[in-house]
Amino acid sequence: MANGLDVTGEVLEWTKKAEEDYFGAKRLIRHRRPTEYNLVCFCAQQCAEKYLKAFLTAANKRFEFKHQIEKLILPPCIEIDASFEFIREPVRRLDAYGVDFRYPGRDADKVEAELALQAAERVREFTMGKLGLGKKRKTNERKR
Repeated sequence: MANGLDVTGEVLEWTKKAEEDYFGAKRLIRHRRPTEYNLVCFCAQQCAEKYLKAFLTAANKRFEFKHQIEKLILPPCIEIDASFEFIREPVRRLDAYGVDFRYPGRDADKVEAELALQAAERVREFTMGKLGLGKKRKTNERKR
């Protein structure tokens, strides 16, 4: 247990699911069909959400199974470690992708999808570092 965090099997399950969303978004963004940009944005949001929930799980902190990252998931992370404030802006960007682009009315374009993926990458890298998983994940990423 480092820094009061316990990276258990459950934490690793959260990060595994987050990685699936991350690499799914990376694969989808290479496609040319605009309808898939909505899915890139959603996968990016899901990646960030699951990484933050992994952190809360490692800190043995309960959280709601809801998708409002900035309002419900980020505040307890900041309570545990104030440096999580650093990722508020990418979290704010990603919050819209949990709902807005999944229903009729708005569609993402390639630029929006790229911004979503960049925001997810910031949250992913930051949280992996906090969990002490950065080096291991980067090694695995090169194999893909």
